This record gives sequence, structure tokens and C-alpha cells, in this order.
Amino acid sequence: MRHHVHPETGVTRRGLAQAGHPVAILAIAALCGALLLTALGFGSSLAADRASTQPQGVLAIPGVDVAITKTVTSAQVEPGARITFTLDFANLGDSPAGTVVVTDILPAGLTNLSIQASGNVSTYAAGPPNWVWQFPGLASEESDVIVIGATISPGVARGTVLTNTAQISAVGDVDSGNNQSAVTITVLDLPIVGLAATSDSPTLLGGTTNFTASVTSGTSVAYAWDFGDGNTGSGANPAHSYAAPGSYTAVVTATNNVSGSSTSTGVVVVSPDVGIAKTVQPTQIWPGAVVTYTITYSNAGTAPATGVVITDIVPAEIISPSVLAAGAQITDTGALPPYVWQVADLAPSAGGTIVITGMLDANAVVGSVVTNTAEIAAASDWDPADRTSSVVFTIVDQPIVGLAAINDSPTMLGSSTQFTAAVVAGTNVSFTWAYGDGDTGAGATSAHTYAAPGSYTAIVTATNSTNSIAITTPVTILAADVGIAKRVSNPLPPPEAAITYTLVYSNAGNTTAANVRITDTLPVEVTDVVVYVSGSTVIIDNNPEYILDVGSLAPGAGGTIVITAKLRPGLAVGDIFTNTATIGTATVEAGPRPNTSSAVVAVGDAPITGLTATNDGPTLLSTSTQLTATVATGTNPTYEWDFGDGHIGAGPSPVHLYSRPGTFTAVVTATNNTSFQVATTVVEVKSAELVLTKDVRPAIIGPGDPVTFTLTFTNAGSAVASGLRLTDTFPAGIDNVTISVNGVAVNLTGFGPTYIWDLADMAPGAVGIISLRGTVNSQTPTGTILLNSASINTTTPESDKSDNTASASAQVALTPIEDLSGAVTGYAGIVPRTGEILTFIASVQSGTAVSYSWDFGDGSVTAAGSGQSALHAYARPGIYQVTVTATNVLGSTAYTFPVMVTEDGNPAYYGFLPAIRK
Repeated sequence: MRHHVHPETGVTRRGLAQAGHPVAILAIAALCGALLLTALGFGSSLAADRASTQPQGVLAIPGVDVAITKTVTSAQVEPGARITFTLDFANLGDSPAGTVVVTDILPAGLTNLSIQASGNVSTYAAGPPNWVWQFPGLASEESDVIVIGATISPGVARGTVLTNTAQISAVGDVDSGNNQSAVTITVLDLPIVGLAATSDSPTLLGGTTNFTASVTSGTSVAYAWDFGDGNTGSGANPAHSYAAPGSYTAVVTATNNVSGSSTSTGVVVVSPDVGIAKTVQPTQIWPGAVVTYTITYSNAGTAPATGVVITDIVPAEIISPSVLAAGAQITDTGALPPYVWQVADLAPSAGGTIVITGMLDANAVVGSVVTNTAEIAAASDWDPADRTSSVVFTIVDQPIVGLAAINDSPTMLGSSTQFTAAVVAGTNVSFTWAYGDGDTGAGATSAHTYAAPGSYTAIVTATNSTNSIAITTPVTILAADVGIAKRVSNPLPPPEAAITYTLVYSNAGNTTAANVRITDTLPVEVTDVVVYVSGSTVIIDNNPEYILDVGSLAPGAGGTIVITAKLRPGLAVGDIFTNTATIGTATVEAGPRPNTSSAVVAVGDAPITGLTATNDGPTLLSTSTQLTATVATGTNPTYEWDFGDGHIGAGPSPVHLYSRPGTFTAVVTATNNTSFQVATTVVEVKSAELVLTKDVRPAIIGPGDPVTFTLTFTNAGSAVASGLRLTDTFPAGIDNVTISVNGVAVNLTGFGPTYIWDLADMAPGAVGIISLRGTVNSQTPTGTILLNSASINTTTPESDKSDNTASASAQVALTPIEDLSGAVTGYAGIVPRTGEILTFIASVQSGTAVSYSWDFGDGSVTAAGSGQSALHAYARPGIYQVTVTATNVLGSTAYTFPVMVTEDGNPAYYGFLPAIRK
């Protein structure tokens, strides 16, 4: 082996001395061939090439296989930089290679070369750009290296790409694919600075916009453009034609191999946009009328419009047209048919109006539709959509003006009324009539016969194709309308009673009724007839038929005739007779009023008087009440009852069962066919109403605690409650039960756990109280609910039994003692005196299964577990500190209070004695 030091890097590399060297051959073990290549630094490409061509299990490629790999220290360099090329080459085959030639084609632009080769170089030739080394041979798996140092010439242009290629060859090489290797070096550009972009806009649509991009510094700059309309370009000076006017933002991006930068420039593309709009007034016109066309034109674009021409071919139906222009200067070209105008150049937003006024030909056909179109053109125009505008008008009849209508009324009913209509102006006019009574007609003149008198409003409507107007004319149709109404003072009089007939007559028509006559034939059932007339009425006949001549009756006039009579004796109740009166006139009549009127009389009952009503109350609930009605006078009475509770009945003596207690007002109405009377009677219905409530104190108790259940019962009804029984089911687990009764006499007939008391009668409002006191059994588990239920019943009817039962419950629980207090009582003086037996009482706000012990402050104490109260007498006067201690399984607490004791019960001095009470 020989060792070579790289002249540029100082790295020692090893190579085989020469092919066939015995030491070298012995030094290379067949199994370590691949590892040796890697250790020698020939690169992964040689090893990979060997691995890819060598069969599995074979250490070397059969035959000769020379390979080369080239690397460089940096692929991007500055001008003047120093770089190093390394050529690794080897024989990967299992046979020695003869003469091996290595060629390196160095690129221009390299200076200061230094070359170092390992191995046995037989020849070396330098003929730039080719450098050639010849080696006498390479043994199997022998490798060598050539290192070339060079400097990038300062004159090499930035951005230049230098390519260096190395080649190897040998006789009999089995694989040429690994005989060449190349590297590239890029000379770095100067960074891009100061990119700017401009354009020569504004540009007329259709023209070309020229762009320019420049940089302050930078080399090998490439420019890419986005013109802002979806199109792109390249280069420092591109040109672009936009398809539509508007404002665009062109963006240019400059790049080289070290940097990139973007900037933008605004572009404005302008274009003329001429447009025209036309209107016509009116849109409906009649022959001989004036029509006006108005043309409005403008340049809505962003560039001046040139070569503007407006064309308007006026319809042949328009005669004597005249033109009035405003705005831009227009010149009539004289073209026929008119008009064609040349318009002066229009700046952006400039425009004008042209008004054409003419008359519609008198011979124009009504119903025709006439169209007129105006056009505008320009040398350049962006939007063709508004280059034309059309209007139409319809030829119609001359409007109707000055409609008038008359008629020859007033007309008598049955005669025709004549109507006439006329207009001041209007063509092809037709007339239709609505006479105001539902009938219609047609024509400028018309006749109509009305079926009823009255005032009517006739409407005539004049119509042609242009308009329709209407006007009214009042019509009066005359007729008389006499009528009569007859009534009797009492249509149901008792026998032989006096009656009065009243006849009211009038003329409700709108004209005078002539020769008016009234006829009245009185029935035979009346006698003592007297007739009273007023005004000019003349009686020309008498009983039984009366004929009365009234004469003439003006519209709205009338009168009254009164006839008095008496029922003839002998008529029976129920007899009926009728009296009819008739009125007539010689004048034509019409109208709803009757010309006859009748009054019917029936002989009625004797009137009812003296109606009274009674009942047999007060009545107990569930017992029927007897009600009675009587009259002093009157025949055939019938009775109807309202019992006051929502029920009704009939008859003189009904029986009614009230469903609830209370005070009711029964109303009876007695009726016959001549009269009625109403009377009332007050009915009182009574019942017992028992109310039972139950209470327990305390509601939360402990084992061994006292408990009291209290039953309170009352009679809230209006009747005495009898047959009373009170039942109480007492809960188990309560010992030493005692009973106390207040307010009512009782007889205890049943004993625990169910107690039964028979109670004395309870008057309305009576109240009774029964208390059951006991002690909760000490073995009662906590959580037990002590439920006590009771019920009360009576044999006396009740309306509501929902309050006849009650229950209360107490819960057995252990609760802590809270708010213990104590006091003394049972003394006669202001304070206790010596020798006086005092009662000491303890109380707690809460706490169950509590036992108490007392320390009276004079050396006397009670045993633990004593009662809630204790008795004690003091032998000597003094102020004693009394302490009571309350205890349960959850703990204990004590309370101390002072007690003053004197010889005579008067305080020895006054002080704060909060616990002493009497």
C-alpha cells in the first residue's frame, strides 16, 4: 500500500500500489472486498454498482469492470472561490484490468489547477480541456483516486453553469454504465435589488400595452408577468392586449439563482361606450294628436367616442315632424327617410338629447301599433347592448270628453221615462245605461218603465277604445201608497169588558192620493159603538158597516179613527171574533203598505189576584220540601216554579228535594190568558257539617319522648248533629296513653289501639277537643313513622263528608339538642320565698330522647335522667345559680340561670332576673 496526502484537503487516502502486488493481493481478503471499497471512500455509487451487478454469493463481478465517481466540494460558488474535484475509480471485477485510461474534461473558467493522483501513473497528458491519465492496470477490486484543485476565474460571468465530466476505460470492460461521472458548479448571481415595473397605459381598447421591468442590481434576472386578466408573459419588455376596458394590476416577478422579488404596476384600458335610449309620449294616441319622441344618447365609456352617427327613421304615420336638439353638436345628413345625424366627438360622460315632435296622421288606423327605433354607432364602441332603443305607441280613439245625460221625469208609475246622452268630443262612442232598478239599456237615447215608485239614479257610461266615463241623472217615479193599521186595546178582554179599536191611516207614497175611502164592518159581538173621526173625514154610513170618505191625502199625510165598544153579554170565555178595516184610492198605488188591517179579540179569563206562596220548611237535607201556591181570584190559573237551586217545577203544590243545605228563594208564577202574578217563598234546608282536624306535637320525636295527638272536631253546619261517633286508630309503640276531653260529653266505648267515642249531640258551631298523650317506647327504631288516623260520623245528613277524616304522623329520629333554656315558676310573691315549693322547667328548641338533670345551686341535685321539670324548695334566702343539663345519645348541653329567694317574696334588691317568671 502507498499513502497519499490530498494536496487541497490534507486527507490521507490509500490506494493499491499496482496490479499484482503480492502484498496487496494478500492484504485484500475476498470476503472483505465490499467493505474495503467503502473504507477507501470510493462512495456508495461504486459499492452500489458492484452490488447490483454481482451475483448472490459471488464476491466480485466476473471479468473486468472499471468504474468512476466524481464529486466536488461545492456546487454553488462565488467568482474567485477555490474548489476541489475528487475522482474515485476502481476495478469492481474479479479479473485484473489492463491499461486503464482516466479522462477528465475540465470546463473553461478554472485557474490555478493542482492535481494529485494515487497509484502508478504510467502516462499523463494535459491538453485542456481534456486531462488524461493512463495506469498500467488495476487488480481486481483495486481502487485509486485523483484530486484536482482549481480556482473559479474572477472573470466568469455570474450565473454561469460549469460542467466537469470524468471518464474511465479499460480493455474488456463488461459494464460501460459506470464509466462516466459528471458534476456541475453554478457561479452565484448577484442578488436582485430595486425591481421596478412600468407600462405605457392608459391604452385604448384593442391597442397594445407595453411593459418594462428593471432592477437596480442583479444578474441573470428572469422576468415573469401576470397581466391581471388571467394572461401571463415573460421578459423585461413584454407587450399585451387586453380584451376588455378597465383597471388592471400587472405583477412582475424577477428571479435568479440566489433571490426573487415581485412588484406591480397599474394598467388602465379605456374605450368609448356609446348608448342610446328613446321614449315616446303618449303611448296611446289618436289621429290628429301630437306625439313626442325623446332620444337620449351618451358616451358611458372611458375614452372619447369618434365617428358617432345617430339614425332615427320616423314612422310614416307621423306628419310634419320637427327636431329640437340639446347637448353635443349634431348635423343632419339629409338622408331619407329622416333622420341621420352626425354627432361631434363625445368625451367620456358627454351626451345630449334630441326631441322629435310630430302629429299623427288623421287617416291613421285605430288599433294599429307603431314602432320607432333609434340607433347609435361609433368608430369604436365597447358594449353593443345599448346601441339601439325602440318605443311603440298604439293608435286609439279620441278620448271622450263632456258626457251629459237628461231624462223627462217625474213620471207616474206605469209610464215610460225617456233618457238622452251626449258627448262634447270622442270618436266611436257607445252608451250603456243602468236605470238604477237593476235593469239596463243602450244607445244615446233610451226609454224605460219602472216597476215601483221612488227616486232612482240612472247611470250612463260612454265608452270607446281610449277611455270610458260615466255620469248620473236622477229619476223620480210617482205613485200613491195608502195604508191602514187597526189595533184593539185589549185582545183578550174578560166578559162584557169595554174595548177600543184604533185605525191609523196614511199615504206613504210620493204623490197625492185622491178619493180616499175607509170601510170598517164591526162584528156582532160588540155593542154600544161610538166612532170618533178627525179632520175632513165624513161618515157616510153607520153600524154595522161604517164608510168614511177621507178625500185627498198628500204624501206623508194621514189620520186616526177611534171606535169604542163593549162586549155583548152572553159571550163565553174563549169566544173569538175579528174586525177588519179597508182603505182605497183612485190614484195609482204601489208600495208595501197593506190596504186592509184586522184585529182579533178572544174572550179571556178573569184576571189573577192575590197570589201567595208557602213551604213547610225548614227542612232537613235529604228530606223533601212541600211548596204551595194559591190565588184570591182568577180563572184557569197555571203555576210554574223556580225552586232557587237551578231546578223548576209546576203545579199548585209541588214537592222538591234540595241537594244541598242553604237558604233558597222559590219563585212561583201564576198565569192565565189575561194576566199573571209572581210570588216568592224562602226555603231553609239544614244539615250537619262535621269538620275533623288532627295535630301531633312534636312532629319529630325520639325514643322515650312524650308525644301528644290532638283531635279537634266541630259542627260547621246549620242543623244539630246527632248519633255522633269518633274513631281514632292509635299507632303502636306509644306507652302510657292518657286521654283528655274538652267541649263535649263523650262515652268511650272502644279502647286502644282503636279508640271509639260516642259523642253527645253537637249544636251548630259546637267544638270538641280530645287529646291523647303518651310516651314513645324506648325500643322504637329511629325512622319509624307513627301514623294516627281518625274519623267522625253522624246520623244527621251532611252535604260534604270530605272533612270527616284526618290523620297526623310523627317521625322517630335522633336529633341533636339545640337552644336549651330553663325557668322557675310556681311562686306567689314577686320572687320565690324560703320554704316555697318551686317548679323548675327546662325546654329545648330541638332534640329528641332528651333526659335532664338539675343542680339547684344550694347543694341539691337531681339524678341524671330526671324529668324535664323538677320541684325544689330553698331553706335560706339568697341568689342561686341553677343549672339544668340536657342529654341524649348525640351529646349534652347545660344552661345556668339565677334564682333570687327572700324571706317574704319581695326582692331584696332589683336586678336583672331573666329566668324568673311567675
